[in-house]
Amino acid sequence: MECVRAAVCAGADAVYLGLGEFNARRNADNFTMESLREAAEFAHLRGVSIYITLNIEILPSEIDRAVQFARDAFAAGCDAFIVQDLGLCATLREQLPSAPIHISTQMNIHNKAGVQACARLGATRVTLARELSFAEISELSSEAAQLGMEVETFAHGALCVCYSGQCLMSSLIGGRSANRGLCAQACRLPYELTAKEAPASALHTATSEQAAQESQAASTPQEPHAIQESHTAPAPQESHAAHHSCSAQPASHISHTSHTAQSAQSPTGDHLLSPRDLCTAEVLPELIATGTSSLKIEGRMKSVSYVYTVVSVYRRILDRLYAGDNPRPTPDEQTALSQAFSRGFTTAYLNAQRGNSIMSYGRPNNRGVFIGRTECSFHKQDAGKSSSQQHSAPQQYSARQQFTRKQAFEQRKHTQNTALSATTCVYVTSSVQLFAGDVLEIYTNKGNVVYQLLQSDIDAYPHQGFGCSLNHADLPKSATKGNRIFRVRAARNEFVEQPFEPRIPVHLDAVFELGKPAHIAFHISRTWHGYVRMNCADTLSGEAWGEAVAPARTKELTEHDVFAHINRLGQTPFCIVSHSIRLSEGVGGSFSDIHRLRSQALSVLEKEIYTAHQVFSRAQARVHPDDSLSKSADLEQLVHPRSPMQRCTSTAQNPSVVAWATNPRCARAAKRAGASMLYLPIVGYKRDQASLQGVRQVQPEQGGYPKQKIMCLPTINHDPLKGTRESRIPFDVWQYVVPGKRVFCDSFSAAFRALELGADVEIGPHVPITNTASVRLLEDMGVKRVWLSPELTLGQIAFIAERTSISMGLCVSGAQEMMVTEHCLLMSEGACNEQCPQCERRSRAHALHDRKGYNFPVITDMFGRSHLYNGVALDAVPSIPDLLDVGIDAFMVDTTLLSPEESSRAVARVQKAIDCAGSTHISLEKLVGTTTGHLFRGVQ
Repeated sequence: MECVRAAVCAGADAVYLGLGEFNARRNADNFTMESLREAAEFAHLRGVSIYITLNIEILPSEIDRAVQFARDAFAAGCDAFIVQDLGLCATLREQLPSAPIHISTQMNIHNKAGVQACARLGATRVTLARELSFAEISELSSEAAQLGMEVETFAHGALCVCYSGQCLMSSLIGGRSANRGLCAQACRLPYELTAKEAPASALHTATSEQAAQESQAASTPQEPHAIQESHTAPAPQESHAAHHSCSAQPASHISHTSHTAQSAQSPTGDHLLSPRDLCTAEVLPELIATGTSSLKIEGRMKSVSYVYTVVSVYRRILDRLYAGDNPRPTPDEQTALSQAFSRGFTTAYLNAQRGNSIMSYGRPNNRGVFIGRTECSFHKQDAGKSSSQQHSAPQQYSARQQFTRKQAFEQRKHTQNTALSATTCVYVTSSVQLFAGDVLEIYTNKGNVVYQLLQSDIDAYPHQGFGCSLNHADLPKSATKGNRIFRVRAARNEFVEQPFEPRIPVHLDAVFELGKPAHIAFHISRTWHGYVRMNCADTLSGEAWGEAVAPARTKELTEHDVFAHINRLGQTPFCIVSHSIRLSEGVGGSFSDIHRLRSQALSVLEKEIYTAHQVFSRAQARVHPDDSLSKSADLEQLVHPRSPMQRCTSTAQNPSVVAWATNPRCARAAKRAGASMLYLPIVGYKRDQASLQGVRQVQPEQGGYPKQKIMCLPTINHDPLKGTRESRIPFDVWQYVVPGKRVFCDSFSAAFRALELGADVEIGPHVPITNTASVRLLEDMGVKRVWLSPELTLGQIAFIAERTSISMGLCVSGAQEMMVTEHCLLMSEGACNEQCPQCERRSRAHALHDRKGYNFPVITDMFGRSHLYNGVALDAVPSIPDLLDVGIDAFMVDTTLLSPEESSRAVARVQKAIDCAGSTHISLEKLVGTTTGHLFRGVQ
């Protein structure tokens, strides 16, 4: 609740809340229904909306509970729901038609087709993918407006390296699903990018033109900011630029197993999946000009002070922008944002940047603001102490240890006047004024130390200007002259909660005329932000009348007395900013009557505000479109099995083995081994873009693909606007979508567009599909087959299959894609020319090597987007008898990382498993060193 108060006090127009278990931050201190009512009452009275996050995958048995959960939340006062799951979205539109629905960024909406599909779902707002440029946001905002919707864009906070809703890394590695609100942030861990020479079949010699391009890229990098800073600390003014320009990038070191001609300008650091934080404070005018209706600030799982500081800065900048004043952040505002939380800032994809300048290779956590370096240090030891005593007193702690800052602060307050056996004394001259309670982080050659300042530290600074003396046992002996120091928390920016704030400005009208009823009225000032928030044209007022005013019996009322008693608003959310009081001469009255009239008028005013907000909130829900994708959703049908007559069993009696192939050789091998259909990714279909075992084959093969094939649209497909990869690379993936022919669509937007074009659509596992309602929706849309999410268990698959009749498939063997990123992971090798279709680096096999020794293969496609695969291959083939029993009728082998021989064996093995299941119901043995994924362990 404190964060809600902080956001509202800072000027937020709406606040997203996590409630219970159905939200993307399940580890946060989420709200209950009771605290939701309190938050809604507090916010609505100030014209602020409350949105509830239901932005996770909904598992099969949860759909009815999630809908009831939404009903209760709507009754408790929430104004809208933000939703990821297709089935939940469709069901809510039917069950709660008056509740506005916002599409979560987890649904991965990044093109016009996606916006159009959301409109057909009945959504009122779409939160766009983070990987969009100004031009794209402008185009999608215009499209949404024509369809009666708004768009919301991220303005500040953490960036995921993977497209939202597409990440399985946390899930497959540790069972904690990012799509279920339990991301383990494996992307913030250290990795080493390794490269090895390609298989002989994929080797080639670069042409002189390609070599010249690579050479030019090394000498003239596209993103100079990525290499400007060294690993050593910059001077204070240099650090100021780094943290306030939102563009500089610290350098870092990356090791490579086999990479010739390594650029001397390569970035350094091993956090290869860790982006900087998004900060749009510098470009708010450009962002507002796109037509976006809402700016989203990431605030959950952050401190109250972070919420208050960041929202306050953006509120002030927006107010200046609309007032015609300077809309750029001041130096103090830039500093405040950096100190609140920062991994280094970037505007990222807004400016069509996708290279190393958007990454925080050197550090995955808060870096704060650089304030200076240690000037001198010495170590003193008290006499009379034993050697063991002398070395036992210093206590070093870091942000990663359980020893908290508060504990350290209290310990130092207790021991600051006590003789210590060993003390490190460090002086720091700061570029900014320091205050008691500030938290500093000191970079030493043996790690970092977090230090919270006492007033005595500041008072002990022996020089003029700003600085402090760090003279306590918390510092190790490794703290020496020249250590860099950052302020990671500013005490002056801490949020101090005050009851009833922020107050609502009102104008007072009071009339006390002889013989007429006493009258007190409050009118909310037109300067109140709530009028704009609620699109309210009428002035909101509350008034009350008393008995006829009589002459004074003793002391007559004065204007001062009347105002003083009416202005006793300390226990209310209102404050009088102007007043008009009319008094007849000689009038009297009791102060208790004045207090009663004041309370009555304010009570009426509160009801007027709540009513105005409710009218505004309910008006946001869209009228159910005639061509809506949402059909009548009977919850009973979603949770109870269909009868055998309703279920389609013909395909299950004749199951098919199919292969995902990225090159002709593996495709032909799979076909010969028994694959009935080949699924070919369009982005690798061109003869010079095929890949074998993750390596691009430059020399075209003599043989082509077999005829029995289904073309597969990519998960990511931007509209070809200026600055996008699609505009730079003249290759239209939609040329392969033909009316009446099958096409595999791995995004909801692609499926919607393909259906509009008259194609027969199969939905891929990246959508994802995890419940009966989602399958029913797709079935009603005309989808022919659904490839289920890899996060489902066998029991959950059975639950869905019993309640639907559509053909369903599952990948049972081969590579499992964990991420797709707009940033090319191969860029960590150094500067490149971004000529992705001919990129020489793609001719080597790359992988991310983690601390436990696992290697996660990396493949970059012709558009420069990287695909990260699990380091352990999938083998669910032994479960094929059970999968057949529950109704799965298509089994896929992914040959992306396989040789032709391995592809042949894998397909033949699946066919054998199907044959054995039909004749003897015997399962094959699981392959050594493989995983069954989530088929039995599920996700949290």
